[in-house]
Order: sequence, then C-alpha cells, then structure tokens
Amino acid sequence: MFNTESQHNPSRSTTEEGFTLIEVMVALVIFTFGILAVLGMQITAIRGGYQSMNLTEAANIGANRIETIVSQTYDAVNTGNDTSGNYALDWTVASPTGQLQDTKSVLLTVTWSEGGRSHQVAYEFLKAKDI
Repeated sequence: MFNTESQHNPSRSTTEEGFTLIEVMVALVIFTFGILAVLGMQITAIRGGYQSMNLTEAANIGANRIETIVSQTYDAVNTGNDTSGNYALDWTVASPTGQLQDTKSVLLTVTWSEGGRSHQVAYEFLKAKDI
C-alpha cells in the first residue's frame, strides 16, 4: 500500500535563520558612514591642535619680547621689528601726552601665516621712565 501522508522531516526548520546579503550590505554602509565621521573629527582635532600650538608659540615669543623691552632703559625703547622662525615681530613705540608724560606706549604684534591665512597676536603695554 501506498502511504498518502506526506513525509515530514522533523529536523528541518520552517523558519530561516541568519542574515541576508542586503542586511549585511546595509550594515556595512552604516558602519562606513560612522567610520568616515570619526575620521573627519580626527582631522579637525589634528588641525585644531596645530593651530593651538602655533598660537601658543606666538604668545610665548611675544611675551619674551615684552620682557626684553621692559628690561631696557627708557631711552633705549624704540620702534622696531624682528623675526623668530616663522613669526614676524613688529613693535611701535609712542609717547603719550597728558598725565602719562614719562611713559612710552608700546604696541607689539606677532604675525605668522598658516594654511594660506595670516594670523596675529597683539600686546599693548606701557614702559615707564626709570626714576
């Protein structure tokens, strides 16, 4: 006799498990965008660190020049310029009138180029006549 019942294999599951190729590709695209965002942030952080380093170095060079000018005698303080590596220093000395007759006003500017743009740090201070 013939068995009319369909043969059923109990070891086979009717639900499929695992990922399809489309799901894997979508996950890879999302992962790629995440990695690109992290790389963009890394580049921005490196650029910001470089700019901060240059600004700090310019501020230190300016502070050192201020110390040099302040240590000079009153009559020796005059307008001038200098360079220190990639940094250009310019200082202008003026004699204010009025109550500040025995002082000199000094404007010191440190300038440098970075990324095709010019940057500067400026200081303004007074040099009093020695008593």
